[in-house]
Amino acid sequence: MHELSVARALVQLIETEARRAGARRVRTARVVLGARSHLSPETLRFYVAHLVDPAGPAADLVLEFERRPMRLHCLPCQRDYEPTETDWCCPTCGRIGALKEAGDEVYLESLEIECAPQPTD
Repeated sequence: MHELSVARALVQLIETEARRAGARRVRTARVVLGARSHLSPETLRFYVAHLVDPAGPAADLVLEFERRPMRLHCLPCQRDYEPTETDWCCPTCGRIGALKEAGDEVYLESLEIECAPQPTD
């Protein structure tokens, strides 16, 4: 159910930006999902397909997803690293006192749109 609220927000953002840009059609939307966001691209696709206005510019939208890895920063040794699913310890010093730098983000990175031709004078 978590994906439904994210899909609603994505559709609202995509349709708002399409209107703002004067888009005739939205071809693709690129969405970044952090590895720890726990969001399923397939479920998001399903919800978005059912939420977009079938008569609107995003009716034939193709969603592309980029999965971003979790990034941690170790305070004692100042190293940035990607933890594994089972081990969040710093590979350099072995400590677990790390700050999360990335991995839970979810955002619309870009839209590929087709604009209506501009009238020429």
